[in-house]
Amino acid sequence: MKVSRTLSVLSGSTIKIIACILMAVDHIGLVIFPKIWIFRAIGRLAFPIFAYFIAEGCRYTRHKQRHFFGIFTVGMIYLIFYYLYTGTLFCSIFLTFSVSILFIYLIQFLKKWCCSEFKAYKPLLSALAFMLALGAAYFLFSSVSFDYGFFGMLAPVAVSIFDFEGIEQPPVIARLGCKPVKLLLLAVSLIPLCLDNKHGVIPLPEFSLPIQYLCLLAIPILCLYNGKAGNKRLKYAFYIFYPLHLALIEAVAMIISVFK
Repeated sequence: MKVSRTLSVLSGSTIKIIACILMAVDHIGLVIFPKIWIFRAIGRLAFPIFAYFIAEGCRYTRHKQRHFFGIFTVGMIYLIFYYLYTGTLFCSIFLTFSVSILFIYLIQFLKKWCCSEFKAYKPLLSALAFMLALGAAYFLFSSVSFDYGFFGMLAPVAVSIFDFEGIEQPPVIARLGCKPVKLLLLAVSLIPLCLDNKHGVIPLPEFSLPIQYLCLLAIPILCLYNGKAGNKRLKYAFYIFYPLHLALIEAVAMIISVFK
């Protein structure tokens, strides 16, 4: 399976801008036009793109702690404001991805530990540690409401599963870290989200298609990724965009409600 280099024309920052636009459309539909399904349908493409780039960020960042705490801090700020505004606890996608990042870093550590000096017990202990962490995460996501839930948290982890950056591996295993395999793993990880559709259906003449299945259309967009970060100065702008666009949408909704 090979993706033509001629099709890889978009940098990471460009694709993230596209994802931000898709996300904004989704939230406009959620808050202002809840009965028009096309807004939510368009918005389904945003999550897989962000999930993929969370995995890419974990692979290339030189500052793992800063990477984690940047996303975690935005998530906690949003959690506090959401609680003050609604009186309920809801963990945004930033906190969902924060758990994803912890899992990715755990897997990276276990890979390096196993490969540093092979001992028969290391893979067993690594598998046990991963399963215990997975069980703890499942309990956490079952107890507290997280955006996209447990399976959404696993999407970036699936993308990273064959990432052996900096670890010497046989060529066959090393090739599993290529973009086509990553996109395939991402598509597979999205299936539980599609089956647990929470965003309604598209009313077609012969049948109704669950809207969540449209998230798979993000895969062709990610095929255009050229592996380059793009404009790094936009990094923190992406963090700010999430709470800012939600606040603007809520403000517009309140103004509309006044004039109704």
